[in-house]
Amino acid sequence: MGGGFGLGPTLGQVSDVSSNAVFDAARRLSKCVRWAHRWNVVGYAVIGGKSVLWFDRLARGLGKDTPLDIFEGVGPARRPIESGKIVWGRRYVVKGAGSVVYGLRTYAVGEQFTGMSGERGYTVTGGAEVWEVEGIRATAEPGGFTNEWLMGVELKPYNPSESSIWKLDAFTDWLGNFDRCTFCDPGAAIDKRLAQHMAFGNRTQSPLAILTPENPEAYRYLPTSNNYYPRINHALCDEGDADCIARRKAFYKSCPVFASWPAVESVVADGTDAVKVTLAGRLQYDADSAPASVARDVGTWNVAGLRAEPYRTSENGIREYLVWLATGKNGTVKVGDQSINSPCGSFGDAPYASMCPTFYFTQLIPRPYVDADGAGEVADAYCFHDAMGLLELDLRAGCSAFVDGVTTARMTCELGTTTDLYDYTYEELMRQATGGKWMAPTATAATDYLPVEDTRPDSAGLFGGRPLGFGPLPSVYMTAQGFNSYGAAVDLLDTFRVVVPATLQFKRDSGYSLTNAVTYNAAGDVAPPGALKKGSAGSYALYTKDVFGPPSTSTPGTWADSDNGSSHWDWVPVITYTVPFPSIWQVQSTSSLSSYRWAPENADIDYALGPFSGALSGQPTIYGRVVTVVGTYAKAVVEGAYNGTAVHGPGGSDDVWSTGNSGDAGGTGSAINWEAGHTVTTTTGPCGRYTGGTVAIPLGLSGASYAARNFDGGQIDNDGGPSATATLTVSVVSTPSVTVPLV
Repeated sequence: MGGGFGLGPTLGQVSDVSSNAVFDAARRLSKCVRWAHRWNVVGYAVIGGKSVLWFDRLARGLGKDTPLDIFEGVGPARRPIESGKIVWGRRYVVKGAGSVVYGLRTYAVGEQFTGMSGERGYTVTGGAEVWEVEGIRATAEPGGFTNEWLMGVELKPYNPSESSIWKLDAFTDWLGNFDRCTFCDPGAAIDKRLAQHMAFGNRTQSPLAILTPENPEAYRYLPTSNNYYPRINHALCDEGDADCIARRKAFYKSCPVFASWPAVESVVADGTDAVKVTLAGRLQYDADSAPASVARDVGTWNVAGLRAEPYRTSENGIREYLVWLATGKNGTVKVGDQSINSPCGSFGDAPYASMCPTFYFTQLIPRPYVDADGAGEVADAYCFHDAMGLLELDLRAGCSAFVDGVTTARMTCELGTTTDLYDYTYEELMRQATGGKWMAPTATAATDYLPVEDTRPDSAGLFGGRPLGFGPLPSVYMTAQGFNSYGAAVDLLDTFRVVVPATLQFKRDSGYSLTNAVTYNAAGDVAPPGALKKGSAGSYALYTKDVFGPPSTSTPGTWADSDNGSSHWDWVPVITYTVPFPSIWQVQSTSSLSSYRWAPENADIDYALGPFSGALSGQPTIYGRVVTVVGTYAKAVVEGAYNGTAVHGPGGSDDVWSTGNSGDAGGTGSAINWEAGHTVTTTTGPCGRYTGGTVAIPLGLSGASYAARNFDGGQIDNDGGPSATATLTVSVVSTPSVTVPLV
């Protein structure tokens, strides 16, 4: 896909750009998305740890008189820049013969200069020409915008035989999007729903295989409806099968569910119709077997070492393709060329290595030049609607890759109608961000800069009440309200599903501490050690009003599969003493802390997480509900007889302590009934998302702790104190997800 399709109106033209709406939609999409096919790449190197690629910039099949420039708007202009069109802040180089005078200075061939404010023209001596140096602009030029792109790679299989169904002009070069890692997967083929979603139902029946998978990387390990192949790329190995385990590990490395696209750092001309593309990092490679640097000249490559690399990567696929072009030597079939369970290798007419590359370029949202002085000046860039239109396109295309936590919590926990995650639709994303199903056509209220006649007050309405809008358009004003609406939508996109074999697990760590306490007798007087009277049965009674924190966990628990976990914290009074009088009064505090994680089916799955390695246990996200139960005690004074034989109240209740004299048998007076002052509060929390990895204990416990010690028997007759339990019950246990903090 090239830039602009070579068509378009001139400035001020009022005629139609195109009468074909489909063609025009593709034309506009080409401004921010590009494809470069295998025949465009002509070189590859690794220099300073960065991948460098050389491309023929013209689309295949068109002559130089009617070219389609794939890198138009990505790289520097394909033609010299005329005098009068020098851009402030842009770099230029002199080529040809002679010299160029710009800004009162003369530049010889090979010298560069930067455009200056107000200086748009130059003069030439001899046959000198002025060319742009760089297409990428990570920093906006004065009065302009950034121009930043990302690049991704897909590799496709082939067969060099003209009689093969996998030959280039019958299979490889006809495919658009293609995922080598699910190519020929029987699990996807046997599940009609997945086959339709991933490949429009294109599959073979005998043997079962999906032939043209167009799925994103995140779908490489999706569950299926079949028991024999419960997942795409399902790979179980016996514990002692070292070959199987090594092959599975290599496949995970080759086929991660998250493959980040590197940023394009530089695009410069390399001759008239070629460009040199330098990436900000290195394409996917095997750090254990790939060389640290690679020269462009294929003749200098260690081809034997390249062919020995154990699994397919983006880099060795491109390199084997260039070796094939240079020498005719076919690529080696590696782990990751096809699904790990692919039967296609057993065909008499089998596909060869997945090494034929297709390159994808996508533009980041252009950012305007900002000088941060707050004043409108000639250097400041006007904000056009085009950037907001691109942002809307990106949101519509990308929001379904993120988990809609609100809908997931409602459907799985509140209503219980399903047990899986929900992804965002654009309409639901905008509803949560702005209150309506789509972006409002303009602001809802007038401002100092926006007159009331250019507003739409009804845009504040929900659902059908809001007019359908697509953000800022050429005929409406751009407003802070509209811009902030996009920002609110982007801020919601922070959680994504991680579709790999993993199980939800909980463990409980426990803690214990003893703390000296200030104690009181039944009358409410401070009762230090040795100061209490005992009843006729030889018992002591006391309570404490001190507040204690939970002890730190000291005994680790064991991970176990579960869909819920609880954390607990309580105080238990402990009375220790030396005969004949008590000597130490303490409160025992115990706690347990539940942690949760997603445990991979095997340890090597972490390799499939790519840049998010370790996130399942380090940044787990779950959906469910927390129920807390908090119990406290307080003195409740009641009237009743004291039996004088023990610290019992009327009826022999262990929970009633007399304030009278223990020697007054049969006396009457006030008593403290602890059970009457016992309060239990249960709180059911809302359904929602939990990301901390632990079940938080409710803090801030208060109230009294009480105990009675039987002196003669050396045991606690009864005791009680504040306690708190939080239980988290998870509603989605089938699919892991991870939340990435916003920055």
